[in-house]
Amino acid sequence: MKALKFIITFSLLIMLTTACSWATDMFITEGPMTSSSMLPFVIDSEVTVSGTVSGTIDDCAFDGICALVLDVNGETVNVIWAEGMLQCQGQYAGDIAVGDTVDAFGIARDDNSLSICPSPDYYVQH
Repeated sequence: MKALKFIITFSLLIMLTTACSWATDMFITEGPMTSSSMLPFVIDSEVTVSGTVSGTIDDCAFDGICALVLDVNGETVNVIWAEGMLQCQGQYAGDIAVGDTVDAFGIARDDNSLSICPSPDYYVQH
């Protein structure tokens, strides 16, 4: 019986410690929030990011998606400028190259991708 009480007490102690650790991680942050803390994006929400172009996705003929790959505070963000067979309505000059710093405003398509195509208000610019 004493062993059972010990096991129950020990188990409750472990659960309490785990719960406190989870609560601390959930509600206490260190330092200011940065752009990278916005990832993952909330799908279908409007997103603005600034970052350095680290690459491109140019296989439009394969799946219809072309994008700039940005480094935003150490996180990878894909900025889609061609999306399927529909004409992209967003503003994209096309003279952006790897190494350029750009600002992008668009709608989140998944956890780390945004598209400028649905609206002429969306853009990628130097």
